[in-house]
Amino acid sequence: MTLEELAYLSQIFSGVAIFASLVFLGLQMRAQTREARYGTMNQILTDFDQILGALSNDPVAARDHFAGQMGGLEAVPLDRRAAHIFIVARMLRLYDRAYIQRAAGRLGDDAWQSIHRGLGPTMSGKSSREYWLARKAAFSPAFITFVDKEMERAQPIPFSQMFPAVIAAPVQPSSSETQSAQP
Repeated sequence: MTLEELAYLSQIFSGVAIFASLVFLGLQMRAQTREARYGTMNQILTDFDQILGALSNDPVAARDHFAGQMGGLEAVPLDRRAAHIFIVARMLRLYDRAYIQRAAGRLGDDAWQSIHRGLGPTMSGKSSREYWLARKAAFSPAFITFVDKEMERAQPIPFSQMFPAVIAAPVQPSSSETQSAQP
């Protein structure tokens, strides 16, 4: 084999090596993108689960949520209204974050649909609408447009029909309210 043939052979091998490294790099980037997407989906779904957990682990907060969604902020006792507002704010912030990540292509259809079906109808509740009207300027412009359209078309959730026993149950006083005053 001559030196010239060796040079041609080395050029062929280096071309194949470059092509193989580009294919490997492409596969690696695809895997990294998929992992980033799964990480984003996992974080948003975990945050959604934490909000639901906060409501499901606190019967008073859950009743306040239903009362607020049906009757507005005035239907939530004054001493617990701030907590209810923070839950509504957390839900909207999560919805905003999911919307932004979806627009950026970092949130898959399955996760977006889960969040959208879970939070979208909640935004039709009276206290959510009241909060939205007062604080929507604090959200991203595209999300504001999206939620405004969603609220126009969304039908209020009939909580009283879906959960009649929960809605009718008397609200238990908080632990600080049950302590008797000392004479």
